[in-house]
Amino acid sequence: MRLPEYDYSMPGPYFVTTCTKNRELLFDAPEATLAVESAWYLLLDIFANMELGEFVVMPNHVHCVVWIVGEGCYRLHPGTWKNNNIRGDGQLSIPTNVLKFENLSNIIGAFKTTAATQINKSRGVIGQAVWQKSFYDRIVRNECKLERIHKYIQNNPIRWAEDQDNPSGPRFRPPPKSIDGYWNEIFVGNV
Repeated sequence: MRLPEYDYSMPGPYFVTTCTKNRELLFDAPEATLAVESAWYLLLDIFANMELGEFVVMPNHVHCVVWIVGEGCYRLHPGTWKNNNIRGDGQLSIPTNVLKFENLSNIIGAFKTTAATQINKSRGVIGQAVWQKSFYDRIVRNECKLERIHKYIQNNPIRWAEDQDNPSGPRFRPPPKSIDGYWNEIFVGNV
């Protein structure tokens, strides 16, 4: 789903949509919504060079904007990320062959894993799939598009009855093959 040859650790905003497995309405439950929101804000504790943009939890999907603001993180072990700019001498305390920079896939992977773990814990199950495989993304290349995306995300809850992901709605259809299904709704449809 990613653009071939594009470096997804490049600074800038990324519009992301990720859906529940089989678009089940898993986030209707308040504890599930809270787990997803908590996982979103926890990203700031995991990744040093990112910022959170607009975000909404819908009954079976999430829309968000992730800002990558720089490079310079390395992974000590799964779940532990540190900014190498913290060290005054500029020397990494680990071998450079394990150097990993933040990228969109790592960020969304951490988000989905954290949310799924909390949701499954609240449901009393272990290892049950919560999310569809992968996620949809779009590199946001200008302020005008970013504004439209923000408006789309903010208005998504009030448009749920007509949402293409609402199984009870008149516009429900199979999941899009790419983010173009959402992108067309943002830029062609009424937002």
